[in-house]
Amino acid sequence: MIFQAEQTSRDPISIVANTLQIRDVTDDKHSLQVAFTMVAENYALLSTRDLTIEETYQELCTDLFYRKGISRTILATGYHPIRKEISDLATARVIVNFRSNNDTPALEAMHLVHPPNGWENFDFMGFNPASSAEIGRFVVIPDCRQSKIGATSLVTFLLEQIFWQCVDIAHKHNKDQIWAIMPKYTVRIVESFGVKCIPIPAMQLNYREHHNLFNKYNRYWLHGNPWFYRFDI
Repeated sequence: MIFQAEQTSRDPISIVANTLQIRDVTDDKHSLQVAFTMVAENYALLSTRDLTIEETYQELCTDLFYRKGISRTILATGYHPIRKEISDLATARVIVNFRSNNDTPALEAMHLVHPPNGWENFDFMGFNPASSAEIGRFVVIPDCRQSKIGATSLVTFLLEQIFWQCVDIAHKHNKDQIWAIMPKYTVRIVESFGVKCIPIPAMQLNYREHHNLFNKYNRYWLHGNPWFYRFDI
């Protein structure tokens, strides 16, 4: 759908708001591929290496949680402020594991990071794996991050809409504790729409098992200094 000229003169956020659709596309093969491609294209940029989109797609999108059927992928579609047409704008996923075991932990974070005394002794804010969901793979397309179209406010708007959709999915799966690994800039965006992000006291990257992943996506893991948070909602 192409918008008429008179519509494009309006504030881009109001136009996006009026056209926005946020869907769980996990069971929609075509839309899921669109969301996964968006993740792969943007996460490949988090490496100082020349990663192919195909490599990142296979590694990050069709991972254990996807294969086990315990993650849900969200896709936001609406008015594209530069192309001036309806387009795919943002995505995220939420992990809603039904049971935790050695092969498939409740959260992806339980693979990637460690509290000082191990997950078996982790009780921060009453941590309960069976009641926990994890939001991740946040992506907003670069065009929506450019300052000339009001970058921060548009990004905040899109992430807020997707965030609450993920929360709703988590609650429908009987999850009342919601967590995420995030860099500071994502934390600032989430807190800007009124959600407090509470950092765990201490953690270490699981280098023994995932050093290749951390070194490959080094702009995120090594330079972005992400941390593990619980959302206070």
